Amino acid sequence: MESARVLVIGASATTTSILKNLVLPGIGHIILLDHGAVSPADAGNNFFFDGPTSIGRNRAEEAVRFLAELNDSVDAHADTRDVADVLASDQSYFFGFSLIITHNIAPVLLTRLANLLWGNPSSPPLIPVRSAGFLAEFFVQFHTHESTWISSNVVAMSDRICDVVIESHTEISPSLRIDKPFPALLQAARIFDFDAMDMTDHGHIPYVYILVRALDDWKPAVRRLCPHRMPCLNEFQRSAQRAAAPDSCGKARIQVDFKCPKT
Repeated sequence: MESARVLVIGASATTTSILKNLVLPGIGHIILLDHGAVSPADAGNNFFFDGPTSIGRNRAEEAVRFLAELNDSVDAHADTRDVADVLASDQSYFFGFSLIITHNIAPVLLTRLANLLWGNPSSPPLIPVRSAGFLAEFFVQFHTHESTWISSNVVAMSDRICDVVIESHTEISPSLRIDKPFPALLQAARIFDFDAMDMTDHGHIPYVYILVRALDDWKPAVRRLCPHRMPCLNEFQRSAQRAAAPDSCGKARIQVDFKCPKT
């Protein structure tokens, strides 16, 4: 991740949010490409612009200025050129990245960029994003890569290994379901004295502790591993709600939807 180089085309509220989620964990290098100026509409809907102060300034430079403050270990730069000019005069520029993300660029420019990258097997993946209000879609364009080694799961095509999926979980991984909590989770759930807590402290207890504790207290009474019949489920729901302190209006803070196969 630290060696990755990501190019994002278009300094919009969507792309700055995407970059925020890459900058915070420490992506190596980011470049934001946008030749446009911040408009009043941009200043009103993008947290990474400085309100009216940013209006009239270059969008990429303004966004990178604030994104870089999130993590000073990330190499962040703005490119103020027009993507159309770069496509016309500096096509090799796009091959120096690990990933390219675009947002709402003109279809003719997106098609040219996609065709350029598709024509070279060593080109980076392309993720075009389109959004309008709360509606959005994205696509991923990438070349399948040949592999020289085999993992536990292999997708073969025409007698040739074309992709590999690594299964990182072991066959004996512990169950994380609350009906069979791992020992450390059960121990942590039993530490809390719910009855002695006030409403504020009780309100900060994660629900998983309450559910694990309620189920662990409930199982010996009915001698079942899991409430799978409706009367048992209702009793467990009441037990869990008793363990959870009510909210400030006196209503139950927790609703239980517990499903378990019959064994």
